[in-house]
Amino acid sequence: MRKSFFVSVIALMIAGYISAVFACDRLPKVVQKDGLYIVKINYENKYIYPYVATELRTVKDMALRSNAEVAINAGFFDAKNKKTVSYVTLNGQILADPTKNENLTSNEKLQPYLDRIFNRGEIRFYNCSGEKKVDITYHDDEYLPDCELTSSIQAGPILLPEMDLEKEYFVIERNGKILRDGAGLTRRTDRSMIGIKGKYLYIIITDENSPVTIYELQNKVKKLGLEKALAFDGGGSVSLYAKKKQYVKLSDDYFYQDREEKGASRAVKSALIVKDKEIIPPDIRTLLMLEE
Repeated sequence: MRKSFFVSVIALMIAGYISAVFACDRLPKVVQKDGLYIVKINYENKYIYPYVATELRTVKDMALRSNAEVAINAGFFDAKNKKTVSYVTLNGQILADPTKNENLTSNEKLQPYLDRIFNRGEIRFYNCSGEKKVDITYHDDEYLPDCELTSSIQAGPILLPEMDLEKEYFVIERNGKILRDGAGLTRRTDRSMIGIKGKYLYIIITDENSPVTIYELQNKVKKLGLEKALAFDGGGSVSLYAKKKQYVKLSDDYFYQDREEKGASRAVKSALIVKDKEIIPPDIRTLLMLEE
């Protein structure tokens, strides 16, 4: 009887330790390193989806409305007409379609390059016979075999494994001279991005004191050993929200970093939302911000 009691106690202790380990793996952590704020997330344990606003909203607003654990700004948009410049899809539905943005499609200077713009890099989330997989590739690339696409968010450029700024029509360079830099990638500013390493997503923005060019950002994420990485919209759009779980120096109820302190906080078109997988996914009405 006594031996059985001790065996039960030890078993409970081991179970508690295992539960604690898995619980820690589920908690979003904001770590500050090398001029970056980094959130490492096991995507197998989370429900991750795009959030698209009919009216532009801050990432903080989107996060609070969806009760997100983590949220980051995502695709490009036109601040004048509030329409997307990036594809966003969910469950086979296109939530944001750049081909419907007349400011983009009617621009005579851009028309010869629209095929490149529409084919920019995106992050894709798959259901592969019950197994979650994530990939970063170009919009026109084939889906992973035997997998169903659950959602995708386009932005760019792809940082890893290779970066090709001309292919995505961001930068045109000839003989060492920059002829075009449509998104300000060659100047130092705030940056946001997402990366993949094994079963983990790395959600990253630059900290308030570390503006970088896109080349400098690529070098930083190479040091993290990421397998694939994609830049999101940079500059004034950069925003990262995380509920208070485990922080490096933070005491508020949540972590929120954007350019507000610099007087350039910006409402955006889309965000990537991370929630606990047990939470029932919001419906399309919520995702499109179609409020009663």
